[in-house]
Amino acid sequence: GPTKLSRELASVSKGQWVKVIVQYREPTDRDFAQALTMAQSGEPTRRLNSIKSVALTVKSDSLSSFENNANVAHVSVDHQVFESSTTTDFYDQAVNAPYAWSAGLDGSGIGIAVIDSGITDQGDFSGANGSRVVYSANFNNDGINSAFGHGTHVAGIVAANGTNSTGWGYTKTFKGIAPNANLLSFRVLDGVGVGTDSDVIAAIEQAISMKTAYNI
Repeated sequence: GPTKLSRELASVSKGQWVKVIVQYREPTDRDFAQALTMAQSGEPTRRLNSIKSVALTVKSDSLSSFENNANVAHVSVDHQVFESSTTTDFYDQAVNAPYAWSAGLDGSGIGIAVIDSGITDQGDFSGANGSRVVYSANFNNDGINSAFGHGTHVAGIVAANGTNSTGWGYTKTFKGIAPNANLLSFRVLDGVGVGTDSDVIAAIEQAISMKTAYNI
């Protein structure tokens, strides 16, 4: 029958460690236990329940074990993902934010999940009750909460209140689209702006599980 391995995996040389996502028809605890025995120690093994999958790092020699498991549907590479940027100062006008502000809409009571490189909490994310960064988690296992800056920049576009660029000496105030919204920081990109598919999927799952508690 057709191979369960993605084309990229079919060409990986023997004895090489490779990050993969194994998708099951219906994963069992036994399947997860099997995956754990094949996983590289020190590297995370993660269940991704929303897509019936497990993400792990395995020796290429082990891929045949997954192929031989009738419960496995597909095995693909857990690709790296990267930040990307655009240069513009007119994001607020682009989405007609000033009109929303004039109507008194400022994101109050809304939670926004920022799945990026983490948020450095600084003055622009303050509110009446202190910091509006109400949750922070790291999914890329580097132990740092924010070191790259991209996530903070994105959070600023989304919800900065302009504190850091208001007053004497400033020619323009940089205010976010929803300047009183709460922010939830899901760090999936490391200090150089790199993560993996499975980091992002795990963060999305977590954000969905918290949507009611934080009104995301």
